[in-house]
Amino acid sequence: MSRHVSRNQLAALTLTGGSLIITYLLRYGPASSDVTHHAFSPYLRVLDQESDATHTGLQKFLSGGQQASSRNQQNSSRNHPSTLRNQAPRGVPTYQNLSEQAQTSDNWPLFSKNYFPGPIPRSPFHPDVTITWDFNTSAFLQRPDVRGQPPKLMTWMVKTRYTPSLPEPVRLRVCPDMPCRMTTNTRYQDDSAALLWAAQIMTDPVPPPRSHPDQVYVFHNHESQQPDSFSLLPSFRQPAWRSAFNWTMTYRADSDIQGVYGVMARRERPAEKNYTHILALKTNLAAQLVSSCYTFSRREEYVRRVDQIARVDKYGGCSQLQCPRHSDDACFKLLSTQYKFYFSFENAFCKDYITEKFFRFMGGDLVVVARGSNDYKAHAPPGTFINTADFKSPEHLARHLLYLDSHPEEYLKILVAKDRYRPVYEDWPIRDARGDILYMTYHYQAVGFCEMCRRLWDLDRYRHTVPDIAVWFDKHNCYPPPDLS
Repeated sequence: MSRHVSRNQLAALTLTGGSLIITYLLRYGPASSDVTHHAFSPYLRVLDQESDATHTGLQKFLSGGQQASSRNQQNSSRNHPSTLRNQAPRGVPTYQNLSEQAQTSDNWPLFSKNYFPGPIPRSPFHPDVTITWDFNTSAFLQRPDVRGQPPKLMTWMVKTRYTPSLPEPVRLRVCPDMPCRMTTNTRYQDDSAALLWAAQIMTDPVPPPRSHPDQVYVFHNHESQQPDSFSLLPSFRQPAWRSAFNWTMTYRADSDIQGVYGVMARRERPAEKNYTHILALKTNLAAQLVSSCYTFSRREEYVRRVDQIARVDKYGGCSQLQCPRHSDDACFKLLSTQYKFYFSFENAFCKDYITEKFFRFMGGDLVVVARGSNDYKAHAPPGTFINTADFKSPEHLARHLLYLDSHPEEYLKILVAKDRYRPVYEDWPIRDARGDILYMTYHYQAVGFCEMCRRLWDLDRYRHTVPDIAVWFDKHNCYPPPDLS
């Protein structure tokens, strides 16, 4: 973590009794003094303890969300051309007239099986000075400007690939009591408090006109800024879009609202496992599962050098070893059972960019070897994984893996330490037109939308415009791999 940051940030949800308490530990720069001008970013830092206490209303919401929605038809356009839109049948009334229906709609389609409502934090692993901000929805809902008002609507104008079609407004996943709803139906555009665009795939040359002065435009991105992620020159770089956005929601810590891929939470009690049996089943040393063969991080070169000393089996589109993406659970079980190490190597070195490659396999019966932006220590404690940044070269790492392979007691120390924690994330299935899963993606962004809702009800505090979204996006956030000459 940067030494120029004076306060860590941590967000979590405490589900107690009849209220939902969201706790934020804020991150501020050293020159900052006015709390009101800083983002309450819902970045869930590494959590030290959690609870299973669950709000009964949330349980009802989760059970309702298990039901799949009916098939949705794609919409070509409204008044403004866009992509990945869903259109409701003709004659849909305005959102104001749907307030009663929206407040009782619990149907979130294709709800993920690995969904976590939110762990309760105690402390981050690398604490600086922290401030705790408690948010009580019971008190919030009694505010005169909130009580009795229809919920505010957040509409995806261009949705991410993993966001399911939501033809009608639905409650927010983590905080269903909050007075906001989400939809992908752009016919609700004029009635929306916030409009969201997935930056990587937006194509509209100009933004639509705001339907009211307080309508918030949100720039959303979960990909690194490496060029091949944005090869089609997304439209946010067009002059008309430069100063159109009000808020940013990305993996970066300098976003207005931070959306991450996952967090690590401490288990209430260590996992009970037969480690002797686990070790006996492992017949291979290391594995990697990738779909991009040539990357800006040059991970393929790093792995090739390791493989010259310690064997690394490579699965995916860049190798003859196949593990189909639609069989995600089977692949996970195969690698977790047969291999001692999993290479979680990012495709780019970008600050704050730590993806599902890390969090997903931190839940397996193997040791994760991580390579990417060296922010891992803010996500998991030392001794629970291996960081390539701790080694002078790929060859030094390879020799260390062979040492652990021949010293099972040292290997098991890492595995046991890791199992004091568990990863927290949501799985988002990407499905075809028939509803069959093509492949799984993993994120932990639901808390971010709770924070977005809170801001929408407090606009005067968070009202601003990003002066130039392209300049903000192009900040020197990514860099060449520092471990290869």
